[in-house]
Amino acid sequence: MKKSAVFSYPYFLLVFILCGSVFLSFTPYIPTADMTSIFDNKRFFIILYILITAGALMVSSSLRSDIIQTGFQLPKRIQWILLTAIFFAFIADMSALYWYKSQAVFSYWLMLIIMTFILRTVVLEHQAFISRFYVWLTIMLFLSVFLFHFIANIYNVTPNLRYLFSFVNPRYINHVQIWLILPLFHVAWLRRNNQKSWFYCLPVILNFCLLFALDARGAFIASLSGIVLFAILTPTHRVEILKKLALFLAIGLAIKWLLFTPLPQYFLHGVWAEGQGEIRLSDSNRLHLWENAIQMISFWGYGGDTFVCNNDEVAHTTHNSILAIAIEWGVITALCYLTLLLMAFYRVCTTSSHNERVLGITMLSGFAYSFISSVLNTPISQGLAMISVALFWATIQQPKEESLGSINMKLTTSLSKVLHGLLMVVAISAITFIGHKTYMRIDHNQYRDQPLDYYMPQFWLEHNCKDAQPKLVIK
Repeated sequence: MKKSAVFSYPYFLLVFILCGSVFLSFTPYIPTADMTSIFDNKRFFIILYILITAGALMVSSSLRSDIIQTGFQLPKRIQWILLTAIFFAFIADMSALYWYKSQAVFSYWLMLIIMTFILRTVVLEHQAFISRFYVWLTIMLFLSVFLFHFIANIYNVTPNLRYLFSFVNPRYINHVQIWLILPLFHVAWLRRNNQKSWFYCLPVILNFCLLFALDARGAFIASLSGIVLFAILTPTHRVEILKKLALFLAIGLAIKWLLFTPLPQYFLHGVWAEGQGEIRLSDSNRLHLWENAIQMISFWGYGGDTFVCNNDEVAHTTHNSILAIAIEWGVITALCYLTLLLMAFYRVCTTSSHNERVLGITMLSGFAYSFISSVLNTPISQGLAMISVALFWATIQQPKEESLGSINMKLTTSLSKVLHGLLMVVAISAITFIGHKTYMRIDHNQYRDQPLDYYMPQFWLEHNCKDAQPKLVIK
């Protein structure tokens, strides 16, 4: 890829996402009662770098050229499936039930895809740098939970899984963890014979400790499934990997008992916290939520924000990425999404590249978790998801006949102008619709004057559909 005047922008974007994610993952200075600031500040952060990127697209033809070349470097099947998904999502967007609101949603997700292409150009060469930030992210997440539990124990209050700083819900911590656990486990595995191997093991153990402390069933199953799949596909070290996993889990559980519950309460106050060792068997109202979501599915889709404006029960997100896509952008777009995931799974199982396999399983673990939770909806998780997808796409080798020269030959003057124009249209749309949506949120002071007893986050913490009425009948 040629160098350009904004050659450093992909690296700037990568550093900006990672630094901001670390900073926002430990914010004890924001009162826990101010849930609006805790949640919305993270959304403002991702909107900030979306709008910065949109501005860069507007002024830099070199950046647009790099994005176009990156797209053409993907295998043809991925190109066509991705284009098909975007085309049918565009049809749903143009005929949306909530047309103006849908433009912000559609341009938001298009910008996430574009930023993934941008990150693809730099992530692989900075993989060690990314791993170091993953360690810092783990430490910040751990401190957000541990510090609140420590204060509660000092004041003789028995903490529960919702005793935490920086996040309004423990699941949002799990949404970040799902992108960290396997990469950090892999680093610990590679450094197992290093004199300081314990140092590389510690972040993995802390993540497992948090999974136990936060009763994270979905993240636990998704992350462990990823590591087990990694072990299965590494037959020469399978038993050793599984033993290492069991050891990390045991130490993580021991640290949870020692630092969170129940031993601190027992040693400090002589109280044994209830519920230790119990396994939640409820569906957390997911079945009722999905039943409502299935009723909203149509072949063509209803456009963005359909679910949040028509479902006032249980949650304002579907907690299932397939259903969310089918409702808003139609059945074909959802099938394209599933096809891309199945293609990634097949490639993970057949590739001879160890690094590609690990990165692919990491990505698939995150998307698998999105089938039962809103992983792809929470702000910090979205940034890490982009990095994860970019890393996996960066490992996909281009066929020999698809060299950079042949790609440049395909980019005729007319085609190049069309693609440049489309990128500028997306950038203008993002600046216009996302910018206005953000301005309205700030202008109304995030609707702080209308507090609720129970918050159901979607794009913002609450009040996501103030200017529209339900248009679908849910039985």
